[in-house]
Amino acid sequence: MLELHVRKTMMLHVFIVAASLLDILTTVLGAPEKSKISAKDASIPDDLSAEVNKFGVPRDTPIAFLDGIQAFNNLQPIEKCRVHHISRASWTGALIDLYQTSAESPLIFLLLQNLFRSQEISALKRTATESCKFQQEDWDSLLVYVAAFYDNLGNYFTYGMKKFVPRVSSSKLECLINSTAALAKQAGESASSLQSLWNKTKELIYQLGSRHQSLAFGPGGITTYFSSNCNASDATLVKDFMVSKNVEAWNSRVIKTFDTQTGQPKYEIRFASALATGKAVVVDELKLGVAIEYKGASFTFTRGDFKQLLVRVNQQLTQAKGCLASSLEKQMTDELIRSFRTGSVEAHKNASRFWVKNKNPVIESYIGFIETYQ
Repeated sequence: MLELHVRKTMMLHVFIVAASLLDILTTVLGAPEKSKISAKDASIPDDLSAEVNKFGVPRDTPIAFLDGIQAFNNLQPIEKCRVHHISRASWTGALIDLYQTSAESPLIFLLLQNLFRSQEISALKRTATESCKFQQEDWDSLLVYVAAFYDNLGNYFTYGMKKFVPRVSSSKLECLINSTAALAKQAGESASSLQSLWNKTKELIYQLGSRHQSLAFGPGGITTYFSSNCNASDATLVKDFMVSKNVEAWNSRVIKTFDTQTGQPKYEIRFASALATGKAVVVDELKLGVAIEYKGASFTFTRGDFKQLLVRVNQQLTQAKGCLASSLEKQMTDELIRSFRTGSVEAHKNASRFWVKNKNPVIESYIGFIETYQ
């Protein structure tokens, strides 16, 4: 989980102005694995059922705003430079968190971004109330859902791992999407992206079948750290194998397939990195791309997961190096860049060692696949 020291406390406008987010999240990284939806799970409530209310975010949830303007203005120019590039690196990497939460989270994120950038908030509320019969409680419910989604970078709570849904009926939300798209068309703007995203996510947003109520191994929950055909037994086998190889799982996920000839299970342990696997590549003394037999299964280490995002993370970290005064901070940043480029966990540990030695810095930052709450 890629993060910056205090995680998820700033709004995403620093990075999200990029118009190519849809391409980054779906085309470049690859579309999220399709969720298997049963007929029962796929039903969308027109009215707020007891189940939706149970999983809805309470309307009275407090929202705290972090105002960093004064603190930022008190920094020296070189310190502001560092904060800028580290923040952009962090929020670029935060998009990975979406994929680590649920398959639908990246698309819901894009839906919300498109919706709330389409109009000023007051105009969007007017569209909701005048065209879609939103009551004040409906509008409040939508806003608190959006705030919870951004706070958790996905549609499951970071703590408790329970899914949450909007306390506003899908019919009203669909009306708001369609009305907003119609206004965009009248203004000569494209609305296809907004409606397309809604069509892809409307079932998944409200989906509350037994497997989709919490993050866990199947069949009792979902996880994106393992492919959907994995269960707790697969996780135990993978863990035993990685322990036998003295490998830690911080920056990896597991894809399970089967040999078409023998039916033998095959596990790909895929490290996040800006570089692809290539030939005869060794990372942290591991040979990548080479099948290893273990307890009747085949295991292969690869890398290149979330490649395009980590390339962008390292671009910002490289620019941040020009804003660092301390040699320890520069050494730490060099190791972070090496870790994100190659997939090396050991390089990230080296960065941590420099971080510990850097006493009483004016600006303290830490970034990486750390603190895996989910």
